[in-house]
Amino acid sequence: MNRKVGLVPLSGLVLAAALTLTGCSVPGLGDNGVSAPTSTSSATPTPHSTSSAADKKAANNLATVKAPSILDDWSYPARYVTLTQHYSYATHKAVNKQTFPVFQIGSLGSKTIWPDSVRDPMTDKSPEEVVAHVLAEPDYCAQIAVGLYNTSWVTPNGAVIVVKTDNPWLKKWFPTDISKVNDWAAAAMAGDSQDQLRTAKECALVGALFEQLTDKGVQTRSTSLNYHIATEGADTINAANPFGTIREFTLNPFQYTGEFEVVEFQLKGWPSNCNNQILINTGDGRFARPDCTPPTTTKSNCTTSCGTTTTPLCKVGEIGTWWPNGTHTCKSSVLTDPSHQGHVPAGGSGHAPAQSDPVGKPAAGKPPTTYTVPSAPAAGTPVGSTPTPGNTPGSNEGGDGLN
Repeated sequence: MNRKVGLVPLSGLVLAAALTLTGCSVPGLGDNGVSAPTSTSSATPTPHSTSSAADKKAANNLATVKAPSILDDWSYPARYVTLTQHYSYATHKAVNKQTFPVFQIGSLGSKTIWPDSVRDPMTDKSPEEVVAHVLAEPDYCAQIAVGLYNTSWVTPNGAVIVVKTDNPWLKKWFPTDISKVNDWAAAAMAGDSQDQLRTAKECALVGALFEQLTDKGVQTRSTSLNYHIATEGADTINAANPFGTIREFTLNPFQYTGEFEVVEFQLKGWPSNCNNQILINTGDGRFARPDCTPPTTTKSNCTTSCGTTTTPLCKVGEIGTWWPNGTHTCKSSVLTDPSHQGHVPAGGSGHAPAQSDPVGKPAAGKPPTTYTVPSAPAAGTPVGSTPTPGNTPGSNEGGDGLN
């Protein structure tokens, strides 16, 4: 049964479109999911109908008179044009003497492995490739933005760095709820040339933030959270607009073990910390967080070779977190993560065991909708642009990120 939902406005955009339960239809998309910017009013008179094709193209690429934005104070980086070209985004356009990629919808890729894939498989499985997809694919850009918004880092002394506090533009220009990604991407694809230039710069900020993370290479890891395309209607093709429907992103209730490109927020001299890592699935580029269940200790029961027994670090019904200084903390296995009520990480006391990719058991309880990292040790205070009392990130305020 179809339902109508409102689209998220993007930097002054207003887009009216009929959305189905699993996605939204964007008439402006071609058969390859490439955007088709529309001409808009500008300070320059509209060319007469007898104007040449070159004149009409020039008029379309002129900046529309809009409210000022700090995004207009800097130019789109030329190195990002080179990067996207390297990863086969060959089509670019120029607006106000600035060149940027023509947008594509990654989730409409033709080589996806699974019906719930967020895009085609990665090629060289590198952080640079992730950034290239962020720059050229609005739906992929918004997915990574939502993941970063709901992430925090932990320093070696246990203090918490809140990403959304240090980067308020994430909430200003992007959705903070994964379910709003397709709405945001639809608005981006339908924007005029000036709007798309600004959107390209917003995605450039996401790419720059992702570049701050250290490459840890490709690893086999287990997830505690991952995003995917909603599975309801996964076997359905919209006959009215089969190649222009942007499907809805959502939090995956299944956790699994698979191959990931691993990146980590790590300053020089910091020991590696699982809680500071982000996983990007090499099979479809989805954003994930790792299962950081601490290791167990092994204690000998006798003085001869008569075997060993494994002793858990925490009590029954608790989940432990292993910290870089060699200590650990324990807390209830039912996480009270303020933005992910009911979510239990894979392997955390047996309620949601990690499974082999691509199938697995659903996590216990109702699937969550957002994410923040596990609590830090008792000691330490948050750090960031606007410190707040306590030693854990604040609850996710949700919303559509456009306040």
